[in-house]
Amino acid sequence: MLRNGYVNRRTGQRLRPSHALGYWWHAWRPRSRARLNAELGWLPSGRPSRHLLDIGGNSPKAIHAARSSGWQVTVVLLDHQRPPWLDMPDVEVRVGSIAEAGLPEGSFDVINVNGALERMHRPLEELQACSRLLRVGGMLRVSTPNLASLGHRHYQRHWAPLDPPRNLMLFTASSLERLLERAGFTASYARNVPLSARHSFRESEALGIRRWRSPNYWLRWAAVEIKALIADVCTLVRPDWGERLVATARPVSAAAAIPVAA
Repeated sequence: MLRNGYVNRRTGQRLRPSHALGYWWHAWRPRSRARLNAELGWLPSGRPSRHLLDIGGNSPKAIHAARSSGWQVTVVLLDHQRPPWLDMPDVEVRVGSIAEAGLPEGSFDVINVNGALERMHRPLEELQACSRLLRVGGMLRVSTPNLASLGHRHYQRHWAPLDPPRNLMLFTASSLERLLERAGFTASYARNVPLSARHSFRESEALGIRRWRSPNYWLRWAAVEIKALIADVCTLVRPDWGERLVATARPVSAAAAIPVAA
């Protein structure tokens, strides 16, 4: 109920059940607010009848929230593996690179690149294409694994987000900001998603021991939960150690600004 109240206020949806206090409940809880905003793709609030471009098709909640709020949605898939949930009549789907998708320049208010940047063969060219596709005041949001995370330092080659051979290139906060600047974006910043270590740690642990079903299953499970909790606490002091990076940027030529939820 409180969650729906926050989502309704942020995106203009009418989810039920909901309560108006939900917005303020999450607004005063930074970690909870950040998790919800990450799910919603950091869609600007109170902006109906706008156009969202999602790269990769890995953001079902953000796409659903945009559609429910009256946004037009276009999805570009990097390969032909179309997710089943993407079979929506009012969502335009194209396959291939962003630069070759044939999309009109200056036609999108928000471009969401979630779990796709690390799989691009030419990320600089693709981000430059994103810069051309954004309208004046448009916003680019990128979410990608953090190579400087505690999970990578601990699990090394067994760190699940490495995901070879699908993932081709991973970034730290500084390298991601430099890439965005080279692609023609400014006022970019990278932050980690708080309390994001649990899923990554469990997958990485499973890769390291090859299987969870062993006589010490519950002991290993408890150890992973403790390690993930410690990692999350550490990211409160060192946000650059988080498992994922979320960067928000605008084209250098942008003269106006769309407000972004804090």
